[in-house]
Amino acid sequence: AALRSITTGSGGTLTVATDTGGNTTGGSITQTAATLLNVGAGTVDLTTPSASASGIGTPAANILTTAGTITAAAGSGGVFIRETDGANVMATASGAGAITLMSTTGMLTVAGPTSSGSGAITLASGDAVTLDANVGGATSGTVTINTNTNGAGADSFTMNAGSSITTTNTTAAAVGINVNVAAGGTGGAGLQSITTGSGGTITVATNTGGNATGGSITQGAATLLNAGTGTVSLTTPAAGASAIGAAGVPIATAAGTVTANAGSGGVFITETDGANFTATAAGAGPINLVSGGALTAAGPITSGTGAIDLTGSSIIQNANVTTAGAGSIGATATAGGITMADGTAATAAGTGNVGYQAPGTVTLGLLSAPGGAVTVTSTGGSILDGNAAPLNIQAGTGATLTAGGVIGLLAAPIDVNVGGLVNVNAAGSVFNLPGPAIGTSINMAGVDADNTLHFPVTVTGQIFWNGVLLWPLAPPVPGGGRAAAAALAAQAALQQGVPACRQPLGASGVTIDPGNSLCPSAAPTPSDSEIE
Repeated sequence: AALRSITTGSGGTLTVATDTGGNTTGGSITQTAATLLNVGAGTVDLTTPSASASGIGTPAANILTTAGTITAAAGSGGVFIRETDGANVMATASGAGAITLMSTTGMLTVAGPTSSGSGAITLASGDAVTLDANVGGATSGTVTINTNTNGAGADSFTMNAGSSITTTNTTAAAVGINVNVAAGGTGGAGLQSITTGSGGTITVATNTGGNATGGSITQGAATLLNAGTGTVSLTTPAAGASAIGAAGVPIATAAGTVTANAGSGGVFITETDGANFTATAAGAGPINLVSGGALTAAGPITSGTGAIDLTGSSIIQNANVTTAGAGSIGATATAGGITMADGTAATAAGTGNVGYQAPGTVTLGLLSAPGGAVTVTSTGGSILDGNAAPLNIQAGTGATLTAGGVIGLLAAPIDVNVGGLVNVNAAGSVFNLPGPAIGTSINMAGVDADNTLHFPVTVTGQIFWNGVLLWPLAPPVPGGGRAAAAALAAQAALQQGVPACRQPLGASGVTIDPGNSLCPSAAPTPSDSEIE
């Protein structure tokens, strides 16, 4: 069928079919340029045989319509339709038939299932795009959606409840949702479930073309962005207050890699089974990343001045985590440990605190809170030095380290530079099997500007500070000769000397005062001891 202009009364129906009576060999439907199928608020219904290579329109010569509803079903030649002022659409194409549905202005609404066998599906509107049904079906083609292409106003991409996007495509272009243009637009993206083949990429952006005014990316409850081992990439403009997810309603993902870049509204993501993360938020935007499996900070995680919270079954930090101002950093492993790669840092550069906690071992790079406090807790493991550089903890107002195992090793102490109190507690010792414990429960080095070390009297192992044994003062460090004799003499002086035990211990940089449990002349408090 070769069409020109056809007009009905508004609300009428225009039907064109080349599969009459179930015909399977009928041809394509085409239209002469600069002509129009005009039914006002009515329906345009176009059909060609699905078993043939027939199509509806072509990539270079779309069918031009003005209608309230458009339905199109074609063969492997695909469907190519351009609507003038918005419509409810539904389209199918067989085989490798592509589907392109565009609206110059007005809302383009996918009102019924729209799918292709393996062809690319493209939806576009100068204004809003809304899905009320599935797009993609079992297709292996890509799905691309372009919204607010005229760059004016808050026209957005919206997936309503019950809608979805599905494809088995595994490429970097599997699903792409682009909102706004460089010239303007404040539209956002409201998502439901989107699924690609494992290894594919889901990309959602409201900063298309460098747009600086785009809106937020949100997601309906109990839905999922599922890329298998692939990538979920989410971006909103850094210059505005846009967000990715929200507190209490995070974006839910299942992916191998998740990247998120947002404005001052922050980033809120929950991953089902572990992923590599990179995330940024501008201004005071918080970052909250939760993973049901291992959370790997594969790229920088940075906020201007917002709080950063990371939670995973275990945490692997291969890149820096940074905030400033009043922003704090928290990392929580729920089942395993936290491992910071050599050279990595978590820095709260303003007045914020840094806290790392895990049931397993915590291996430190650098935790830096120059205007705040640092807290490290390993309830069932140790706190170890994983940093070649001579600093693990920098804190302006104090540090607290608690471990079910040991804190530092004789060969690799935890290096600190702390203003304020240093509070430590460790239950374990380093053993040289089958012999006795020869190491330490707590082994630290560095500077404590307050010259105060607090620890409970229940510490069972040894405490070293800058290589000097502080607690307990017997037995001596194993060894022989003059070094062992000197160590024993120093310990004896600390343990028995009165007032010798109250004099500065030069090698450790710690001053002993009355009232601490190292001095037998003074009783310790019930809960802790103090070296200062």
